[in-house]
Amino acid sequence: MTSADRAQSPVTVGVVGCGHVARKHLDALRRLRDVRIIGVCDRDRAPRVAAARAYGAGAYADLSAMLEDRRPDVVHILTPPQSHCELALAAMRAGCHVLVEKPLAMTSGQADEMMRVAREAGVQLGVCHNFLFEPGVMRALAMLRAGALGRLVSVDVFWRIRHGARQDRFRDSDWIHGLPGGVFQEVAPHALYLQAAFLGQPRIAAMLVKRIGGAVVPGPDELRVLLESDEALGSVAISVHAEPHQAGARIYGTEMTLALDLTTNALVKLRTRGTGRIVKLVRSADQSCQLMGGTLGNAIRTICGRMRFGHERLIRAFYDNLRRGQSPPVDGAQGRLVVGLIEEITATLAAAAPGRG
Repeated sequence: MTSADRAQSPVTVGVVGCGHVARKHLDALRRLRDVRIIGVCDRDRAPRVAAARAYGAGAYADLSAMLEDRRPDVVHILTPPQSHCELALAAMRAGCHVLVEKPLAMTSGQADEMMRVAREAGVQLGVCHNFLFEPGVMRALAMLRAGALGRLVSVDVFWRIRHGARQDRFRDSDWIHGLPGGVFQEVAPHALYLQAAFLGQPRIAAMLVKRIGGAVVPGPDELRVLLESDEALGSVAISVHAEPHQAGARIYGTEMTLALDLTTNALVKLRTRGTGRIVKLVRSADQSCQLMGGTLGNAIRTICGRMRFGHERLIRAFYDNLRRGQSPPVDGAQGRLVVGLIEEITATLAAAAPGRG
Protein backbone atom coordinates (compact mmCIF):
# COMPACT_ATOMS: atom_id res chain seq x y z
CA MET A 1 0.00 0.00 0.00
CA THR A 2 1.55 3.30 -1.12
CA SER A 3 1.43 6.57 0.85
CA ALA A 4 -1.25 7.87 -1.51
CA ASP A 5 -3.31 4.72 -1.04
CA ARG A 6 -3.01 4.99 2.73
CA ALA A 7 -4.25 8.57 2.64
CA GLN A 8 -7.32 7.74 0.53
CA SER A 9 -8.57 4.28 1.47
CA PRO A 10 -9.37 2.44 4.71
CA VAL A 11 -6.60 0.36 6.21
CA THR A 12 -7.73 -3.26 6.27
CA VAL A 13 -6.78 -5.39 9.26
CA GLY A 14 -6.63 -9.08 10.08
CA VAL A 15 -6.26 -10.35 13.63
CA VAL A 16 -4.59 -13.66 14.49
CA GLY A 17 -5.55 -15.03 17.89
CA CYS A 18 -8.96 -14.46 19.49
CA GLY A 19 -7.99 -15.02 23.11
CA HIS A 20 -7.74 -12.85 26.22
CA VAL A 21 -6.12 -9.79 24.65
CA ALA A 22 -7.96 -9.83 21.32
CA ARG A 23 -10.95 -7.85 22.53
CA LYS A 24 -8.70 -4.94 23.53
CA HIS A 25 -7.24 -4.84 20.03
CA LEU A 26 -10.55 -5.33 18.25
CA ASP A 27 -12.35 -2.69 20.32
CA ALA A 28 -9.54 -0.21 19.72
CA LEU A 29 -9.54 -0.93 15.98
CA ARG A 30 -13.31 -0.51 15.75
CA ARG A 31 -13.00 2.98 17.24
CA LEU A 32 -10.43 4.10 14.65
CA ARG A 33 -11.60 6.02 11.61
CA ASP A 34 -10.61 4.63 8.23
CA VAL A 35 -9.62 1.25 9.69
CA ARG A 36 -11.64 -1.84 8.81
CA ILE A 37 -11.41 -5.28 10.45
CA ILE A 38 -11.80 -7.78 7.63
CA GLY A 39 -10.68 -11.08 9.17
CA VAL A 40 -10.07 -12.89 12.45
CA CYS A 41 -8.12 -16.10 12.78
CA ASP A 42 -7.90 -18.73 15.51
CA ARG A 43 -7.37 -22.48 15.51
CA ASP A 44 -10.31 -22.89 17.93
CA ARG A 45 -13.68 -22.50 16.25
CA ALA A 46 -15.70 -20.98 19.09
CA PRO A 47 -13.57 -17.86 19.72
CA ARG A 48 -13.03 -17.10 16.04
CA VAL A 49 -16.74 -17.42 15.24
CA ALA A 50 -17.68 -15.26 18.22
CA ALA A 51 -15.15 -12.58 17.24
CA ALA A 52 -16.19 -12.66 13.59
CA ARG A 53 -19.84 -12.12 14.51
CA ALA A 54 -19.08 -9.39 17.04
CA TYR A 55 -16.85 -7.37 14.71
CA GLY A 56 -18.31 -8.16 11.29
CA ALA A 57 -15.25 -9.95 9.94
CA GLY A 58 -14.46 -13.17 8.15
CA ALA A 59 -13.50 -16.16 10.31
CA TYR A 60 -10.46 -18.30 9.49
CA ALA A 61 -8.77 -21.32 11.03
CA ASP A 62 -5.28 -20.44 9.78
CA LEU A 63 -3.36 -17.35 8.73
CA SER A 64 -2.51 -18.50 5.22
CA ALA A 65 -6.19 -18.76 4.29
CA MET A 66 -6.92 -15.29 5.67
CA LEU A 67 -3.93 -13.78 3.83
CA GLU A 68 -4.94 -15.37 0.54
CA ASP A 69 -8.64 -14.59 0.82
CA ARG A 70 -8.61 -11.11 2.44
CA ARG A 71 -5.14 -9.65 1.73
CA PRO A 72 -5.13 -7.30 4.74
CA ASP A 73 -2.83 -4.29 4.94
CA VAL A 74 -2.01 -5.00 8.61
CA VAL A 75 -1.98 -8.16 10.70
CA HIS A 76 -2.12 -8.18 14.51
CA ILE A 77 -0.36 -11.21 16.01
CA LEU A 78 -2.09 -11.95 19.35
CA THR A 79 -1.18 -15.60 19.78
CA PRO A 80 1.11 -17.18 22.41
CA PRO A 81 4.73 -16.03 21.93
CA GLN A 82 5.86 -19.46 20.77
CA SER A 83 4.14 -18.71 17.43
CA HIS A 84 4.96 -15.00 17.05
CA CYS A 85 7.97 -15.41 14.78
CA GLU A 86 6.41 -17.89 12.34
CA LEU A 87 3.17 -15.96 11.98
CA ALA A 88 4.81 -12.55 11.71
CA LEU A 89 7.23 -13.78 9.04
CA ALA A 90 4.36 -15.22 6.98
CA ALA A 91 2.38 -11.98 7.20
CA MET A 92 5.34 -9.74 6.36
CA ARG A 93 6.38 -11.90 3.41
CA ALA A 94 2.81 -11.46 2.14
CA GLY A 95 3.34 -7.69 2.23
CA CYS A 96 1.49 -6.95 5.48
CA HIS A 97 2.55 -4.58 8.21
CA VAL A 98 2.58 -6.37 11.55
CA LEU A 99 1.82 -5.47 15.17
CA VAL A 100 2.91 -8.22 17.57
CA GLU A 101 1.88 -8.65 21.20
CA LYS A 102 4.71 -8.78 23.71
CA PRO A 103 7.18 -10.38 23.80
CA LEU A 104 8.22 -9.87 20.20
CA ALA A 105 9.76 -13.33 19.94
CA MET A 106 11.12 -16.24 21.93
CA THR A 107 14.79 -15.58 21.14
CA SER A 108 17.03 -12.76 19.98
CA GLY A 109 17.74 -14.75 16.83
CA GLN A 110 14.04 -14.85 15.99
CA ALA A 111 13.75 -11.12 16.65
CA ASP A 112 16.68 -10.45 14.31
CA GLU A 113 15.05 -12.55 11.58
CA MET A 114 11.75 -10.70 11.98
CA MET A 115 13.46 -7.30 11.68
CA ARG A 116 15.42 -8.47 8.64
CA VAL A 117 12.30 -9.68 6.83
CA ALA A 118 10.47 -6.45 7.69
CA ARG A 119 13.27 -4.43 6.07
CA GLU A 120 13.39 -6.65 2.99
CA ALA A 121 9.60 -6.60 2.55
CA GLY A 122 9.39 -2.84 3.14
CA VAL A 123 6.81 -3.23 5.91
CA GLN A 124 6.55 -2.01 9.50
CA LEU A 125 7.11 -4.29 12.48
CA GLY A 126 5.60 -2.98 15.71
CA VAL A 127 5.48 -4.43 19.21
CA CYS A 128 2.68 -4.02 21.74
CA HIS A 129 4.39 -2.66 24.85
CA ASN A 130 1.07 -1.30 26.04
CA PHE A 131 1.96 -0.03 29.52
CA LEU A 132 4.25 2.58 27.93
CA PHE A 133 1.04 4.26 26.78
CA GLU A 134 -0.81 4.25 30.08
CA PRO A 135 -1.45 7.86 31.18
CA GLY A 136 0.60 7.58 34.37
CA VAL A 137 3.65 6.17 32.59
CA MET A 138 3.45 8.80 29.85
CA ARG A 139 3.32 11.57 32.46
CA ALA A 140 6.26 10.10 34.38
CA LEU A 141 8.40 9.79 31.25
CA ALA A 142 7.51 13.34 30.20
CA MET A 143 8.55 14.66 33.62
CA LEU A 144 11.84 12.77 33.49
CA ARG A 145 12.64 14.08 30.00
CA ALA A 146 11.74 17.64 31.05
CA GLY A 147 14.21 17.45 33.94
CA ALA A 148 11.58 17.72 36.70
CA LEU A 149 13.07 14.75 38.56
CA GLY A 150 16.63 16.02 38.32
CA ARG A 151 19.10 13.26 37.54
CA LEU A 152 17.62 9.77 37.47
CA VAL A 153 18.91 7.61 40.32
CA SER A 154 16.91 4.38 40.11
CA VAL A 155 13.65 2.79 39.01
CA ASP A 156 11.98 -0.01 40.97
CA VAL A 157 9.16 -1.97 39.33
CA PHE A 158 6.91 -4.40 41.20
CA TRP A 159 4.46 -6.82 39.61
CA ARG A 160 2.14 -9.21 41.41
CA ILE A 161 1.01 -12.18 39.31
CA ARG A 162 -2.65 -12.83 39.98
CA HIS A 163 -3.34 -16.38 41.14
CA GLY A 164 -6.78 -17.00 42.56
CA ALA A 165 -9.72 -19.31 42.16
CA ARG A 166 -11.79 -16.72 40.30
CA GLN A 167 -9.20 -14.79 38.32
CA ASP A 168 -6.43 -17.20 37.47
CA ARG A 169 -6.03 -17.14 33.72
CA PHE A 170 -2.48 -18.45 34.20
CA ARG A 171 -3.54 -21.77 35.70
CA ASP A 172 -5.82 -22.49 32.73
CA SER A 173 -3.34 -21.40 30.04
CA ASP A 174 -1.18 -24.36 29.10
CA TRP A 175 0.84 -22.25 26.68
CA ILE A 176 2.07 -20.05 29.56
CA HIS A 177 3.44 -23.02 31.49
CA GLY A 178 5.02 -24.21 28.24
CA LEU A 179 7.22 -21.11 28.10
CA PRO A 180 10.84 -21.64 29.24
CA GLY A 181 10.29 -19.01 31.93
CA GLY A 182 6.71 -20.01 32.73
CA VAL A 183 4.49 -17.27 34.14
CA PHE A 184 7.52 -15.02 34.62
CA GLN A 185 8.14 -15.00 30.87
CA GLU A 186 4.53 -13.88 30.35
CA VAL A 187 4.70 -11.03 32.91
CA ALA A 188 8.36 -9.92 32.97
CA PRO A 189 8.32 -8.21 29.53
CA HIS A 190 6.03 -5.51 30.94
CA ALA A 191 8.43 -4.71 33.77
CA LEU A 192 11.47 -4.88 31.49
CA TYR A 193 10.19 -2.57 28.76
CA LEU A 194 9.21 -0.07 31.44
CA GLN A 195 12.77 -0.23 32.76
CA ALA A 196 14.14 0.21 29.25
CA ALA A 197 11.97 3.30 28.74
CA PHE A 198 13.42 4.96 31.85
CA LEU A 199 16.97 3.55 31.93
CA GLY A 200 17.68 3.42 28.19
CA GLN A 201 19.74 0.26 27.70
CA PRO A 202 19.48 -1.73 30.94
CA ARG A 203 21.70 -4.72 31.64
CA ILE A 204 21.08 -7.48 34.15
CA ALA A 205 23.52 -7.17 37.05
CA ALA A 206 22.13 -9.79 39.43
CA MET A 207 19.17 -12.12 39.80
CA LEU A 208 17.52 -14.09 42.60
CA VAL A 209 14.78 -16.70 42.35
CA LYS A 210 13.14 -18.61 45.17
CA ARG A 211 10.56 -21.33 45.69
CA ILE A 212 8.12 -20.36 48.46
CA GLY A 213 5.44 -22.86 47.46
CA GLY A 214 1.71 -22.98 47.83
CA ALA A 215 1.02 -21.76 44.28
CA VAL A 216 0.27 -23.48 41.00
CA VAL A 217 3.57 -22.29 39.51
CA PRO A 218 6.08 -25.10 39.06
CA GLY A 219 9.66 -24.39 40.10
CA PRO A 220 10.70 -20.93 41.39
CA ASP A 221 7.72 -18.70 42.19
CA GLU A 222 9.41 -15.44 43.28
CA LEU A 223 11.76 -13.45 41.02
CA ARG A 224 13.98 -10.45 41.72
CA VAL A 225 16.23 -8.81 39.11
CA LEU A 226 18.76 -6.01 39.58
CA LEU A 227 19.45 -3.88 36.50
CA GLU A 228 22.00 -1.23 35.64
CA SER A 229 22.53 1.28 32.87
CA ASP A 230 25.34 3.74 32.31
CA GLU A 231 23.62 6.35 34.49
CA ALA A 232 21.18 4.66 36.88
CA LEU A 233 20.03 1.46 38.56
CA GLY A 234 16.79 -0.47 38.42
CA SER A 235 15.08 -3.42 40.02
CA VAL A 236 12.25 -5.73 39.05
CA ALA A 237 10.27 -7.73 41.61
CA ILE A 238 7.73 -10.24 40.33
CA SER A 239 5.70 -12.06 42.96
CA VAL A 240 3.20 -14.88 42.89
CA HIS A 241 2.37 -14.62 46.58
CA ALA A 242 2.17 -10.95 47.63
CA GLU A 243 -1.31 -9.56 48.18
CA PRO A 244 -3.24 -7.70 46.93
CA HIS A 245 -2.65 -7.66 43.19
CA GLN A 246 -0.46 -4.68 42.40
CA ALA A 247 1.66 -3.36 39.56
CA GLY A 248 3.63 -0.18 39.95
CA ALA A 249 6.91 1.64 40.01
CA ARG A 250 8.95 4.12 42.00
CA ILE A 251 11.09 6.47 39.93
CA TYR A 252 13.77 8.10 42.07
CA GLY A 253 15.44 11.35 41.02
CA THR A 254 17.79 13.79 42.68
CA GLU A 255 15.02 16.41 42.83
CA MET A 256 11.82 14.37 43.07
CA THR A 257 10.51 10.82 43.34
CA LEU A 258 7.40 9.51 41.57
CA ALA A 259 5.12 6.79 42.93
CA LEU A 260 3.28 5.20 40.02
CA ASP A 261 0.38 2.78 40.54
CA LEU A 262 -0.24 0.93 37.29
CA THR A 263 -3.30 -0.79 38.72
CA THR A 264 -5.19 2.49 39.23
CA ASN A 265 -3.17 4.77 36.91
CA ALA A 266 -2.37 7.05 39.86
CA LEU A 267 0.85 9.10 39.80
CA VAL A 268 1.97 10.83 42.98
CA LYS A 269 4.90 13.27 43.18
CA LEU A 270 6.95 12.81 46.35
CA ARG A 271 8.52 16.25 46.53
CA THR A 272 8.38 17.58 50.12
CA ARG A 273 11.84 17.69 51.67
CA GLY A 274 12.76 17.27 55.33
CA THR A 275 11.81 14.90 58.15
CA GLY A 276 10.24 17.14 60.81
CA ARG A 277 6.69 16.71 62.15
CA ILE A 278 5.30 19.63 60.15
CA VAL A 279 7.01 18.37 57.01
CA LYS A 280 5.45 14.93 57.50
CA LEU A 281 2.01 16.50 57.90
CA VAL A 282 2.46 18.61 54.75
CA ARG A 283 3.73 15.58 52.84
CA SER A 284 0.71 13.48 53.84
CA ALA A 285 -1.70 16.27 52.86
CA ASP A 286 0.09 16.84 49.56
CA GLN A 287 0.00 13.16 48.59
CA SER A 288 -3.64 12.79 49.65
CA CYS A 289 -4.66 15.77 47.53
CA GLN A 290 -2.81 14.39 44.52
CA LEU A 291 -4.55 11.01 44.88
CA MET A 292 -7.95 12.62 45.26
CA GLY A 293 -7.38 14.88 42.26
CA GLY A 294 -6.15 12.01 40.12
CA THR A 295 -9.07 9.80 41.12
CA LEU A 296 -11.59 12.54 40.33
CA GLY A 297 -9.96 13.26 36.97
CA ASN A 298 -9.98 9.57 36.02
CA ALA A 299 -13.63 9.28 37.05
CA ILE A 300 -14.65 12.27 34.95
CA ARG A 301 -12.75 11.03 31.90
CA THR A 302 -14.31 7.58 32.27
CA ILE A 303 -17.85 8.95 32.60
CA CYS A 304 -17.33 11.22 29.58
CA GLY A 305 -15.89 8.36 27.53
CA ARG A 306 -12.51 10.08 27.17
CA MET A 307 -10.44 7.60 29.18
CA ARG A 308 -7.94 5.89 26.90
CA PHE A 309 -5.71 3.10 28.15
CA GLY A 310 -2.42 1.68 26.94
CA HIS A 311 -3.55 -0.71 24.23
CA GLU A 312 -5.84 1.82 22.59
CA ARG A 313 -3.26 4.63 22.71
CA LEU A 314 -0.54 2.39 21.27
CA ILE A 315 -2.74 1.01 18.50
CA ARG A 316 -3.93 4.49 17.58
CA ALA A 317 -0.31 5.69 17.42
CA PHE A 318 0.67 2.68 15.29
CA TYR A 319 -1.92 3.53 12.64
CA ASP A 320 -1.24 7.27 12.79
CA ASN A 321 2.45 6.57 12.17
CA LEU A 322 1.63 4.09 9.42
CA ARG A 323 -0.39 6.67 7.51
CA ARG A 324 2.44 9.18 7.86
CA GLY A 325 5.01 6.65 6.68
CA GLN A 326 6.75 6.73 10.08
CA SER A 327 8.20 3.97 12.25
CA PRO A 328 5.95 2.25 14.81
CA PRO A 329 5.74 3.76 18.30
CA VAL A 330 7.49 0.62 19.57
CA ASP A 331 9.70 -0.94 16.90
CA GLY A 332 11.47 -4.27 16.49
CA ALA A 333 14.71 -3.06 18.05
CA GLN A 334 12.89 -2.11 21.26
CA GLY A 335 11.19 -5.48 21.26
CA ARG A 336 14.49 -7.28 20.73
CA LEU A 337 16.08 -5.57 23.74
CA VAL A 338 13.37 -7.01 25.99
CA VAL A 339 13.67 -10.45 24.38
CA GLY A 340 17.41 -10.47 25.14
CA LEU A 341 16.80 -9.66 28.80
CA ILE A 342 14.13 -12.36 29.01
CA GLU A 343 16.58 -14.89 27.60
CA GLU A 344 18.98 -14.19 30.47
CA ILE A 345 16.21 -14.50 33.03
CA THR A 346 14.86 -17.78 31.64
CA ALA A 347 18.36 -19.27 31.67
CA THR A 348 18.58 -18.53 35.41
CA LEU A 349 15.08 -19.92 35.98
CA ALA A 350 15.98 -23.09 34.12
CA ALA A 351 19.07 -23.57 36.24
CA ALA A 352 16.99 -23.12 39.40
CA ALA A 353 14.25 -25.53 38.36
CA PRO A 354 13.93 -28.89 40.14
CA GLY A 355 16.42 -31.42 38.87
CA ARG A 356 18.83 -28.78 37.61
CA GLY A 357 22.20 -27.81 39.00
